[in-house]
Amino acid sequence: MTWPEKTLPRLCLLGPQEVELSSFIPDFYSYFGKVRVAIPDKYYNLALAYFFNQAWTPSLIVRKGQVDRQIRQGNVDLAIDIVYSEKTIQEENVSIYDTLFNQAGFVLLTKDI
Repeated sequence: MTWPEKTLPRLCLLGPQEVELSSFIPDFYSYFGKVRVAIPDKYYNLALAYFFNQAWTPSLIVRKGQVDRQIRQGNVDLAIDIVYSEKTIQEENVSIYDTLFNQAGFVLLTKDI
């Protein structure tokens, strides 16, 4: 069975289409925590690890659902969320800046009780 949408689900860093990611990447000492990034609580640890590896310390703002819409509402500068079909990205005029986690090779293992 093939995935019905254009892309496989992936966890992405999203931002406004009209702005390049480089404008958000701060000088560590002058922008510590000034870039606001919305994330769903379930991806907090993945986001934290991503920003640690990037040596970047934005303010992480935990939201419940539709974090990509927070960019256009002016509540945050960037967002981290799962992208499936890119429909919301097109509706909200946001771009995928980076992929944090690609679920194409992800396998969920459970223990039978």
